[in-house]
Amino acid sequence: MARLRDAAPAAAPVAVIAGDPCFDRILVSQGLRDRYREALGVAGRRLIMLSSTWWTGSLLGSWPDLARRLLAELPADSYQVAAALHPNIWHGHGPWQVRTWLGDCLRSGLVLLSEMNGWRAGMIASVLTARS
Repeated sequence: MARLRDAAPAAAPVAVIAGDPCFDRILVSQGLRDRYREALGVAGRRLIMLSSTWWTGSLLGSWPDLARRLLAELPADSYQVAAALHPNIWHGHGPWQVRTWLGDCLRSGLVLLSEMNGWRAGMIASVLTARS
């Protein structure tokens, strides 16, 4: 707030300092990590979390077979692979198309996270803690 007052004094009386609600929810949920892992079917395994934005330079656009390769090369009894895709992928192509593209991966055990909120659950479940 001091920096704002220095740079734009007229804005200071109506300014509000707000946090990042996504980050805040992740911080508050860290203690529930084991429950998130259980809900994702990860118990006793390492979770590999893939996250892709949209367009051709994204993970899905530039390396579309990464999930497929991970699922084929990692031992399923030791690893779980999950993917969080940007909402623009879901809305631009539709859920049917996304699931069709990833159909063989889904049949091989890929966990496809909810388009809007799933990425937070995946992050909480995949972050290593002192207990891990």
